[in-house]
Amino acid sequence: PVKSRKDQLIALYKAAGFDSSELLERLESKETDASIRGDKLFLYYTQQGKCMYSGRPIDLNRIDTDYDIDHIYPQSKTKDDSIDNRVLVERELNKTKSDSYPLSVKLNITPDVKSFWKTLNQKGFISNKKYERLTRNTHLTDDELFAFVNRQLVETSQSCKIIAELLADRFKGSTRIVYVKAGLVSDFRKSQRIIPKTGERRMAHDCRTSYGTDIYTEQDPLFIKCREVNDFHHAKDAYLNIVVGNVYDTKFTASKAIFIKEARENDYNYSLNMMYKYDVKRGNTVAWIGRRRDNEGSIATVRKMMKNVVEHRTDKGIVRSFEPVYLMHKAAFENNPTDYCRNILGLTDPRVIRKVKVNSILSLDGFRMHLSGANSEKDLGLKDANQLVLEPSMVGYIKKVIKFNERNREAAKFRKPPEKPERYKITQEKNCEVYDAFVKKLQNPPYNAKQQTPLSCLLKIRENFGQLNTMDQCKALEEILKCFECNAVYGQLKKYGGTDSFGRLTLSSNLSGLRNRNFYLIDQSVTGFFEKRFDLLNDY
Repeated sequence: PVKSRKDQLIALYKAAGFDSSELLERLESKETDASIRGDKLFLYYTQQGKCMYSGRPIDLNRIDTDYDIDHIYPQSKTKDDSIDNRVLVERELNKTKSDSYPLSVKLNITPDVKSFWKTLNQKGFISNKKYERLTRNTHLTDDELFAFVNRQLVETSQSCKIIAELLADRFKGSTRIVYVKAGLVSDFRKSQRIIPKTGERRMAHDCRTSYGTDIYTEQDPLFIKCREVNDFHHAKDAYLNIVVGNVYDTKFTASKAIFIKEARENDYNYSLNMMYKYDVKRGNTVAWIGRRRDNEGSIATVRKMMKNVVEHRTDKGIVRSFEPVYLMHKAAFENNPTDYCRNILGLTDPRVIRKVKVNSILSLDGFRMHLSGANSEKDLGLKDANQLVLEPSMVGYIKKVIKFNERNREAAKFRKPPEKPERYKITQEKNCEVYDAFVKKLQNPPYNAKQQTPLSCLLKIRENFGQLNTMDQCKALEEILKCFECNAVYGQLKKYGGTDSFGRLTLSSNLSGLRNRNFYLIDQSVTGFFEKRFDLLNDY
């Protein structure tokens, strides 16, 4: 198995001959895999507990307030967020360095500090690449700056290149293929911040300029991706790829090298971190409007669209009956469907109204389901086809719960101590709030049309849930969430007083019990933008 960061550090300290050091003792006795997973502590130990720029000991009690992770090559020039480009330093020195490079431009690096770097490199605590970046005393060249920008825009994956060639061949003429790396969209998501105390939404650069570097912000919940809640992240990513792609394409359409040269000639220091602070336009093409005092600019439109992406419609519908087509009798059915029903299924005076394929969408009083097949002669198997919609802040919290559970499963696998919920800001009170939100969803359309059994289960075990410890509550929430997923997975809630088939969807093949309900077959276009509804209870 891959060694954890903690194990890697312990091996480094012992190989370096620091078997009796206080740092190694603390590392072995007080740190956990979870704590070392945090970059600040990991850098603290790789730097032997010292500030990388001053060489002074780091006060662990003030590591979150007095120390920053700084990028050696400024992030304004390159989006290199690797460990090789990051160091833990005193906050004041980080402010002094700002976006300058090499380090000697703003910092007074002493010979003792340089000697310290050399020792770290020789002992294997820092790589050759990091050591070279720390000790370099020349400015970044135009060619290097060009390469940094180019790296954000040029795709190196062979599979992506092949797809681009296919698209270019298919859409010949004036069509241009524009690459957008996933990292750029991820950075855009992370740069969307919210100030908890005021609820103000700002981009990261705006927080720095308007509120100072010490302001506490969190990622804007609108831009948090949680795959376990719903599939809307696909649509959101597609939209954000268009937004980010347009900005970068418009900014660098002429040439990355020309852009950098113009910056030099006009004596301004460009910053990739400020890409969305100002207008981005070229000729008549306007890709982005920066924030004004009286206008939020393009980001307001993006926020609105990120909300709209999660909106959905519901339709009411009813179906008359279903009969399975067995694979072994496929040819007989295709030759004569009526004879198949009569001779193979043993039906009297059958009349085939419509062929319904596996994975077709059915709508029962607005609750949409995918037909997954026949469970038996009497029951049909179904999968939920409704995307769960929750408040963005709750989606962000659920993502923390999922991550907390994943880390604990990993810890149990390697017989490590479990994670602490406080580290993820998880509380029993908030867990109960999420539980009650799930109950409310099941009590209202569209879920109340079909999910009465899961609702009864949750109402029954609500008291049990409140008495669970925080870790078990988180496990239970992840199982409950499966009820809302658009696939054939069931929640395992028996240990909490429920059932181990929580959320299982079935439908009787005898549809006489649906006479007073609306049941439709939904026929969608390939894109899903267009659809037709067929009332299978009536003749066509």
